[in-house]
Amino acid sequence: MLRKHIPITVSHELVHFKQSPLKKEHTLLSTSIREGAAEFIAGLISAETDGTLAEFKGKEITRLL
Repeated sequence: MLRKHIPITVSHELVHFKQSPLKKEHTLLSTSIREGAAEFIAGLISAETDGTLAEFKGKEITRLL
């Protein structure tokens, strides 16, 4: 991990610390929302994000079945 990512990672994990614990029957959607919220708030705090969306380029869902 690069040193410049430390503030982003710490703020992300602090958000998880303040979130209520997951219930036993958590779903992929609830986990995604939980992670997304932590990443969003960490981005607001540090004006950066820890990840990049480049790895998802070309994998978008363009239509529903």
